[in-house]
Amino acid sequence: MLGWYNKQAANSAFNEVESAIREAQKLAIKNGRSCTINITNSDLDATPVVTGRVFVDEQVFAGCLLNNRILEDFITLNSDQNTVTFLSKGNTTTEALIRVSTKEGGYVKCLVVTNGLGLIRTGDYDVDNSTCRTKT
Repeated sequence: MLGWYNKQAANSAFNEVESAIREAQKLAIKNGRSCTINITNSDLDATPVVTGRVFVDEQVFAGCLLNNRILEDFITLNSDQNTVTFLSKGNTTTEALIRVSTKEGGYVKCLVVTNGLGLIRTGDYDVDNSTCRTKT
């Protein structure tokens, strides 16, 4: 029963992260401005958080996300990039791999934002090979 609960909790947190990424990309396109989201990686003391901001003429404004995503303390959020920036056409200049799981581990979901086009692909993280097996 605990395994099922952990899987559901990881899926729920993953859906929150994925929706934040997609929302930031859509708002960047809609507003015609670059949109950067911050990903706070989990560690022993930090609560995982996804926040967003807009850059206009060197000034920083809120508005990349309709609301910040604060995940439960028992969720682990890790990303190889601390920020992901979507340009006004929805593309990005960096590739990002984001992993979401419960602190107990075992079940790990992943999301990849591709460099250039800004495609967002989701899948299961293969811990043994350190790769994200995305669904195409």
